[in-house]
Amino acid sequence: MNLSKIKSYVGFAIKMGKAVFGVDTITTLRRPPKIVLYDHSLSTNSEIKLTNYTARNNIVSYKVAMEEIYPEKNCKAIGILHKNLALAIDKSIKESLE
Repeated sequence: MNLSKIKSYVGFAIKMGKAVFGVDTITTLRRPPKIVLYDHSLSTNSEIKLTNYTARNNIVSYKVAMEEIYPEKNCKAIGILHKNLALAIDKSIKESLE
């Protein structure tokens, strides 16, 4: 996976104020995020809550190594609100999976 690009896009979203952190914050937003990235170590209940939320709202979500993407915080889930950055992250992840 090309983590350097994804890390840059997430960094841009954070600097722009277009990122939200945590499962509870993501699932209680009035406007849902465009893409959600969550960690492998997310608890089972939180993962179920998040995947149900993303499925219900047609949000793309990926299970990634969050400690490599956003190491500054003990963050298990991040939602990107900016449409173009979300598309760029989605494209980067899909390209790396091919």
